[in-house]
Amino acid sequence: MKRFRINLTSGLLCLTATFFFGCDSVPDTIVSFETQEPAQAPLLDAFFFGKRDAEKSRVTSMVDNYGSAWTLTAANAAGEHCAQREASLAGSSDAFPTASASGYVCKEERTVYLETINEAPDDCRSYSDAFVYEGENTGYLTFAGVWTSYCGETAISSGAWDGVFDAPKTERPAVRPDGVRPAMGRTALGLTR
Repeated sequence: MKRFRINLTSGLLCLTATFFFGCDSVPDTIVSFETQEPAQAPLLDAFFFGKRDAEKSRVTSMVDNYGSAWTLTAANAAGEHCAQREASLAGSSDAFPTASASGYVCKEERTVYLETINEAPDDCRSYSDAFVYEGENTGYLTFAGVWTSYCGETAISSGAWDGVFDAPKTERPAVRPDGVRPAMGRTALGLTR
């Protein structure tokens, strides 16, 4: 809540009175009023972490700017990867024909880590073996950062990504028109061993 103090009466009377009498004899009248802060959307904390010490597990979705849809379960975790509070994420994405996904969100750092694994690897001919999203919170339930695609343990490509959790269709990120996608394999990228 913000407080403002405005001298309305003397300012108004002074403008009128200056013409005729000057401002010396105009008494000050102080008007005080308070404004309400604009209502804010629920914070990231509430979405992923719920109330402190509450057991929480909820299914959420994320859509990225490559048109991939992620179905994830968010649950409170012990904080293995984060300074304090952590939400673990587990589920799947449709980036590969068959894929599992896992990761976490750090509350204090406001970062996300997501990894999706190609459950039907083809020696990286059509698809990579896995890719990782690392990013930070850029707005309410929006994240952006860098991705890295892997064939085995070797990085074969990287780029930028952004995504929105539980986004209505009108708020989903625009699909990137470029040809390089995180799930692409060596052949699709024009790479040789």
